[in-house]
Amino acid sequence: MTDLQDEIKVLSTADLVRGDHVRLMSFGETDVAYRRRLFSFGVTRGVEARVIRRAPLGCPIQLDIRGTALMLRAHEALHLIWEYV
Repeated sequence: MTDLQDEIKVLSTADLVRGDHVRLMSFGETDVAYRRRLFSFGVTRGVEARVIRRAPLGCPIQLDIRGTALMLRAHEALHLIWEYV
């Protein structure tokens, strides 16, 4: 790994907890149809999000993205790659 990769903490959606402020780095291996749905909600690479809450069993997760509250199913958002802001 390079020094830059060592400094950046890479997270999956499963790692996010309430109150985290994160930036979407990559869509990873996300299904194309799901990726298009996220695009329609304004979710693009580099967008910042705040974790509002998680359901008691972890699914779904509520994110505040550009002033919009989005609920993401854990199994669909599993491959999204985030970093702390």
